[in-house]
Amino acid sequence: MSFTSLTKWGALVSLLSIASAAPSAPSQGSCRTYPGDAAWPKAADWTGLKKTVSGRLVKTVPLGAVCHDPFYDEAKCQALKDGWAMPLVHEDSSTAVMSGYWQTDACSPYTPRNQTCELGNYAPYTITATSAADIQAGVKFAQSKNLRFVVKNTGHDFLGRSVGSGSLGIWTHKMTNVQVNTNYKSSYYNGPAAKLGAGVRGADALPVLQKAGYRMVGGSCPSVGLVGGYHQGGGHSSLTSTYGMGADQALEWEVVLADGSLVTATPTKNQDLYWALSGGGGGTYGVVVSLTVRIYKDGLMGGASMLFTPEGVSNDSYWKAVEAWHANVPAMTDAGAAAGYLVSSTSFLVAPVTKPGASEAEMRRILKPVTTTLDNLKIKYQLNITQFPTYLDHYSFFLGPLPGGVYPIDRTMGGRFVPRSVLQKNNKGFVDTLRHLSETTDAFLGIVAMSSKASKAVAPNSISPKWRDASLSILAQTQWKFGEATQVNVAQMDELNNVVIPALEKVTPGAGAYGNEANFANPNWKKDYYDVNYDKLRAIKKKYDSKDFFYGPTMVGSDAWAVQSDGRLCRK
Repeated sequence: MSFTSLTKWGALVSLLSIASAAPSAPSQGSCRTYPGDAAWPKAADWTGLKKTVSGRLVKTVPLGAVCHDPFYDEAKCQALKDGWAMPLVHEDSSTAVMSGYWQTDACSPYTPRNQTCELGNYAPYTITATSAADIQAGVKFAQSKNLRFVVKNTGHDFLGRSVGSGSLGIWTHKMTNVQVNTNYKSSYYNGPAAKLGAGVRGADALPVLQKAGYRMVGGSCPSVGLVGGYHQGGGHSSLTSTYGMGADQALEWEVVLADGSLVTATPTKNQDLYWALSGGGGGTYGVVVSLTVRIYKDGLMGGASMLFTPEGVSNDSYWKAVEAWHANVPAMTDAGAAAGYLVSSTSFLVAPVTKPGASEAEMRRILKPVTTTLDNLKIKYQLNITQFPTYLDHYSFFLGPLPGGVYPIDRTMGGRFVPRSVLQKNNKGFVDTLRHLSETTDAFLGIVAMSSKASKAVAPNSISPKWRDASLSILAQTQWKFGEATQVNVAQMDELNNVVIPALEKVTPGAGAYGNEANFANPNWKKDYYDVNYDKLRAIKKKYDSKDFFYGPTMVGSDAWAVQSDGRLCRK
């Protein structure tokens, strides 16, 4: 499988039409109203909407404006550049996203001062939502004016779903209420739960839960929003091998539908909507206002980090040690542990291995097949076994500090699942592929190891069945070099899409990929990201969003639309 080359498409915005080339001359009636159209809302319309949402309608000024005339401010521009590669800068903007590709160069802090600052992919107006009523007002206004509509929380967005040229935006980032219910009762679950507002991040929820004596399934980056793409897309975690995926924890969704109504979806009420929201892709079926999830009694957390390199040994010996790690993954995850790690030709770094309740002796037993191989191969290694009294302490040590975490945003992403059967039957072939890619490409290979058995879910949900077969999810990445010419970065994406992912696919045929950590340009996105669930998800979307109001690249139903070279969204 080879993705369509990105470099030949010219202007970046034209890449938004993924499934096929955009029509050359769509009729305006088949398109969303766009700035400059006669039907574009008048000043009085925007004033009226602003009044409806109590002044919380914001006219967009891109973050990069301080680096361009007439807004230029040297000190602010330098501070912006200094923090640009980390997430918090972008989270505090109503429109900014963290993907260099989707930012474009329309108003970059790295382009010349005299270059005009333009909106590019960003919504001209955004509502800073604080309630369901604000979201309902935005949906109804966009529907009445035939506007493209986008939703953003933090801007962690590899797929470009939270941006849209000429759109009206909803920013949920201020909806950060976390409510702990120690005795949630229903026919499908009785026990402790937490209700999360649409803007809640891991950094917001974890301290509240720790104080109450609980932990929850959440992402490895504390600045990632939980209720949007994370839980709705599936959501893997350091706790997945013990408790399941993020979407497996869902008890109750509050959601604003395309007609502006507010509904609740649970395993017994609007069951089809509950099923779709729980793993079927963020932003697709409605705008989620809150999510209630299972939480778990907190306590001792076992952890470990490990590092070894080929220093002092042959490359063959080094990669035999990498084989030993992967041969041990099924037993490790069956024991309830999960791990995140990086593989390269120069080092193998695990940080962390996580297992709730594990003692130091148990952590050493889990890793003994690997350390024994390292000893036999005479490979020096660093192993640090940890114990912390709470999950937040463990999380902060390995993945903190809160709220920003350790991960930069200067990445483009492609993904691939590795089924358990590959590690059991073709481990050497798989590791040989990792070795080849590490030695011949510029890709970073980040990997998460876990067991995500469906039996751990509250109720049946739409997480791709391929997750349930997977022992690994590979996050294949290339660096987006802010300030470099666009063609340099797009060439890196070409290597990711046309070399790295096809090589991984060859050794994992039919395995699929995690849609939240994948690439928008994958022509097989329906099969890879949704698998056999796609047709059912499409029917549910038609039921609750009959005109495909909610749109974003690789969302269910997104192939009904195409983005034109000027950014306008039109029906195909």
